Amino acid sequence: MRRADGPQTIYYRISVYEDATSDQADTTPPFPPSPVINEPFNTVVNAIVADVRDQSADTESFTSELLRRMNDPTFAEVSYQGVPDIRVVVYRGYPTMAMVRLPTRASDGKANLHKGAVGAGIDMSSGETLTGVLGNAVVDEHPDTGALITGLRIPHWDFILRSAARGYEVTGLGYLGVDMVIDRERGPLILEMNARPGLNIQIANCTGLAKRIARVDEIHDESAGPDERSRVARREFPANRQTSMPFDD
Repeated sequence: MRRADGPQTIYYRISVYEDATSDQADTTPPFPPSPVINEPFNTVVNAIVADVRDQSADTESFTSELLRRMNDPTFAEVSYQGVPDIRVVVYRGYPTMAMVRLPTRASDGKANLHKGAVGAGIDMSSGETLTGVLGNAVVDEHPDTGALITGLRIPHWDFILRSAARGYEVTGLGYLGVDMVIDRERGPLILEMNARPGLNIQIANCTGLAKRIARVDEIHDESAGPDERSRVARREFPANRQTSMPFDD
């Protein structure tokens, strides 16, 4: 027998055979399918992704820029993971009421009031958020971040109201909801114009639509353009004229 001396290299061979009797399932997780994004959201997504791709060098920079773009600093402290959106109800071409929907952990990052997002009314005159509503409860703070919901000034408020007012000419609808998101670089982007917007916006504003609709009927001017109608809305519907809406205990 010889004694090994110095560094040694060991060679080995292994043979692997499939056990034909084994019924063990493959535990490798499947690759997730690509999300299906319907219009009009798909158009907005493609526009933003194209911009971000042009400014990115690799996957890491693409992800970083996309997250930066989709998180306007105004909502950074009052949103959980998802992207808030703004809804403006337009009656006969006049922006009549507005709210911002803030994603929460309960809503799984979606700006959906029915799934647990927070709705906050918006002062039509100043563009500042009012008291928030979560379900049937009035809230002052975001349930996940603890940040105050009231007093946030919505960026590009004039532009948002003018764009919503133009929805009347675009669709020909006397009553519609215009939904928007705010991109950090592009500004407000219209997601969709809804012919049957829900009435939760009244709860978020703690006031009803009836009096505002009646007022629009009184002052309606068929010759007024979107810019004039948005100015009238700011004058006619400031928060200090709102009447409170009772909530169930």
